[in-house]
Amino acid sequence: MNQNKEGEGIVIECFRASDFPEKCIEYSNGRNQVLKDYGFMEDLNPDIKWHKNDYTIVALVYQKGEAVAGMRLDVNNGKVDLPVVDSLKNLLPALKDYLKLRANGKFAEGNGTWNAKKISGLNMSQILTRYLYAVALNLDVVTIFSFQARFARRIVENYGAVRVTEIGKDGWFSYPSDKYLAGIYLFEDIKVFNFKDTHYVDRIRFLANHLNCKDQKENESKEAILEYKIDERVLWVKDMY
Repeated sequence: MNQNKEGEGIVIECFRASDFPEKCIEYSNGRNQVLKDYGFMEDLNPDIKWHKNDYTIVALVYQKGEAVAGMRLDVNNGKVDLPVVDSLKNLLPALKDYLKLRANGKFAEGNGTWNAKKISGLNMSQILTRYLYAVALNLDVVTIFSFQARFARRIVENYGAVRVTEIGKDGWFSYPSDKYLAGIYLFEDIKVFNFKDTHYVDRIRFLANHLNCKDQKENESKEAILEYKIDERVLWVKDMY
């Protein structure tokens, strides 16, 4: 297979935030640059609280040694508030209890997705979402919440997540400022695989059983060989709950 130049040398590393503080800085710097590129920095306060969280799982994408995309999965531990709870604490103080009520068991939040413009054609947001869902299955996570900007909601809608409409204004919040709308999306049971496209089911099942692998068939739009590497301490979170 001929690699597309844009997809050369892609490595996806997965780790607990607390185990790799230097990689967390790479993640935050990369995300901040993307926000700056798209004109959002004036509305966001960069959050680094999660850098020391044992329950924050990070997927960071490298291309030829440079961090070019990332996503996080924050597993609820009952002690540290999930990012969405912290973000909306002034708008919805009761959100923490509401999430517990809606969850079907162990739950987490998928968040912080970003990718650099140089790899925008690789659908990396979709790829990272699939991989962290696969990781979540290995951690016995049942329910995943996601706080999504209105313009980015299709990322999670494609996987069967639905917007929670009984909170906010029909499910929408003015966040991070009045210029934008964002909603909380609920994936009630990730083991059900209620996806619009069965291709997603096959990808997540494969990755759940091959957390360390090289895959030439992951990307649908452009040819790319993706290498997945997971630090074994990520799986410790399963027994830390």
